[in-house]
Amino acid sequence: MESPASSERPYPRILPPDVRPLPVKNIGTTWVEHGHRYWMRRASIAFGQLIMLLLLCGLALAGWAWIDDGSIAHGWVLPLRIAAVVAVLIGFAFGLRATVAARALDLTPKQWRDQRLEYRSRHPVLTNPLLNRLVLILFLPVTAPGGFGYMAAFLLGAIFCRELPAERGARLQFEAELRAHHR
Repeated sequence: MESPASSERPYPRILPPDVRPLPVKNIGTTWVEHGHRYWMRRASIAFGQLIMLLLLCGLALAGWAWIDDGSIAHGWVLPLRIAAVVAVLIGFAFGLRATVAARALDLTPKQWRDQRLEYRSRHPVLTNPLLNRLVLILFLPVTAPGGFGYMAAFLLGAIFCRELPAERGARLQFEAELRAHHR
């Protein structure tokens, strides 16, 4: 059973000197009280992801307009539209899978960073920024709709989940430190 969010269980205002909450990327330590600053930061994260989603949507719509402008033989229009929809659905499925998997982990912010660095060291070709951008541009008719679906699923997770993935692990570690201190 999932433990309650930090907004449902207030922590003591004055913390012991040896117990400090871990800062989480983009929200710092505001996750402890879920006050005004926390929700402003969460809204800014969701807004940034929404901007990325709109950019990908623009790319997908530009590709859709290219299909419709008559430069493609009429027989190819329907298969290309079906392929674009399939790419969006596949991207959404991968994004949903990644969002659910990330929220099931209890990793602290440091463990998240270590996991990303370890993945980058194991897969240098897959995480090479120059190569990723080149593949993104070369395969734009597929990557734009697929990216749109992925970002749509990720945006839903950022908006409607009560905690960010790294926030959950930081909260669990913080609660364990508080329990250890009170013993």
